[in-house]
Formats: sequence, C-alpha cells, structure tokens
Amino acid sequence: PVNREKGYDLAVKAREALPDDPALAQTLAVLSYHKKDYAYAIQLLEGSNRTKPLNAQGLFYMGMSRFQTNDKTGCRTALSSAIAAGLPEQQAVEARQVLGDIDKK
Repeated sequence: PVNREKGYDLAVKAREALPDDPALAQTLAVLSYHKKDYAYAIQLLEGSNRTKPLNAQGLFYMGMSRFQTNDKTGCRTALSSAIAAGLPEQQAVEARQVLGDIDKK
C-alpha cells in the first residue's frame, strides 16, 4: 500500500511502452482498482482477457470492479469464475460475501 502510487505511475509508463502486454494490463488494473478507478480496471481486464484468459486474481478484480459499478450480472459471473479458478482463501471469502450481498438485493 505504501508504494502503490509509485507502482501505479511506473505501470502507466510501462503500459506506454508495452500496450499489448496482458500481464502488465492486469497489474495496472489491480492498481487502478485500489485507486477506485473501477471503469479503467474493467477496461484493462477486458483487454487483457482478449489476449490471454484472466487468472483467478484477474477475475476477482474484474468481479469486484463490476460490483463497484453496479454490474451485478458481470460481478456474479467473474467472482464465481474466480472462485472456481482457485482464488486464494482470503479473496475467496470476500468474493463469497459479495456474492451473498448481491443475492440479497
């Protein structure tokens, strides 16, 4: 968290040099999520997914970003896929909680 802003700045600069790198796009998406720039995170993850399927973490951040933008269907799909893809337990607990919240509304 302390170096997140510096990491974001470096990732933006790297993205200018490597605009088609899916791993870099996913890293920048995670950093964008933490900056609460959910629309940009979704854009980056969608682009990355077209090149290389998202891993569990990418799917988690896609789902969480979609949750923040009130896209319940997209959120449910991404978070369910993240859990199925072997999401680490701490994030899986958070994903299940969000899925439960969506189902209550």
